[in-house]
Amino acid sequence: MNLIIIRHGQTIENVQGLIQGHARGTLTDLGKQQSKETALLLKDESLDAIYSSDLERCKDTTKYLIRYHQEIPTHYTSALREINVGKFDKLPVKVPGFIEKTGAWIISYFHLKVPGVESLKNLRLRITSFLNEVYRQYPNGNVLIVTHGVTMRTIESILHEAKNIDISPIPNCEVWRMTMTKRLRQ
Repeated sequence: MNLIIIRHGQTIENVQGLIQGHARGTLTDLGKQQSKETALLLKDESLDAIYSSDLERCKDTTKYLIRYHQEIPTHYTSALREINVGKFDKLPVKVPGFIEKTGAWIISYFHLKVPGVESLKNLRLRITSFLNEVYRQYPNGNVLIVTHGVTMRTIESILHEAKNIDISPIPNCEVWRMTMTKRLRQ
C-alpha cells in the first residue's frame, strides 16, 4: 500500500507556540494557503481513499484536498488524532528555564503514567491498528492521510520498525510518501 501522509496546515496555536494535542486548532491564512498549495500539488494523484484526523485543523486541511478528489471516499477518524496530552493542551511547547528543545519536555511525560495523557505505547497501538485496517481494505492501493506531527512521526517509526520516535518538528503541510508491504505486528 502506498501512503501519502500530510501534516495539517499552520494553525494559530502553531504560531503561538502552544501544544495542541486533541484541541481543535484553527488554520491561519497561511495554513489555508499551504493547504491549497498542497491540494494543487496532489491534484493528479491516483487515490483509492482519503483518511483524515477528525480534529478541525486536519478536517479544514482535508477540505482543500478533496476538491480535486471528490469521487474518492473520505473518512474522518479519531484514530489519526494527535497524541492526547490531556491537561497539557494549550501550554507552551517551549518552557523557558526547563527544557528548551521543542517538544522534549512533553514527550518525556508520554513514557510515564500521567492521568489523562496518552502513552507512546498506546499511540503506537492506535496507529498500528489503524494502518492494519486500512491495509486490509487497500493492500495495493494509494491512500492519502492527513494528520498531525507526532502521529506522522509515529507512523514513520512503525513502518521503519524503529523503537523510538523522532520528535523533531515537521513543517505544516509537508508531504511524506511511504509504503506498507505487510500487516504490522502489534
